[in-house]
Amino acid sequence: MKQTRAISGQGYSEEDRKTYVSAVHQSLLLAIQSLVLGMEQLSIKYENPANEKVWKQTVDVPTHTPIDSEEYSLISQLWSDSGVHNECYGRRREFDVPAVN
Repeated sequence: MKQTRAISGQGYSEEDRKTYVSAVHQSLLLAIQSLVLGMEQLSIKYENPANEKVWKQTVDVPTHTPIDSEEYSLISQLWSDSGVHNECYGRRREFDVPAVN
């Protein structure tokens, strides 16, 4: 149904968009958490060694709450690391990724 509304050009109401925000936040957080845990599993090094500490902060963020600007900044910093978005994301089939409901 959601795809039909998007394809037909009807779009979403403000209320609908607010409803989906938590699902999008949860998906984003689970995805970055999976990637950083996958990096550990596959022994992939961060391009920026400082991101070794950043990922630990990200893993502790609860997935059931909205992402604040600080958490978004951490996620962006991790995604900007080529170890995460090039090597690890490219090898995502080699580690477990949790299902998102």
